[in-house]
Amino acid sequence: MMQGHEAGLQDADDPDHLAFALRESRVLATHDAGFILRHDRGEPHAGICYAPQAKYQRLVTDLLKAVHLVYACLSEEDMKGHIEYL
Repeated sequence: MMQGHEAGLQDADDPDHLAFALRESRVLATHDAGFILRHDRGEPHAGICYAPQAKYQRLVTDLLKAVHLVYACLSEEDMKGHIEYL
């Protein structure tokens, strides 16, 4: 799995993260509700897994399980342009 710093995105803005993820066909997992607003405005993306920080801040293993479940149940095509609320 490539990290943001490996892709040169550590200081990038949200649109750059979405564009990179779309080019690479990667689902973006985030706590940032701003990505929901971008989705609502119709910005294209390969998929977003939105995880409220308050829900997962102490339960990282639960977050990993939720992301894995999305990976196991939804295809790349299912996720394209879709938000999965964790």
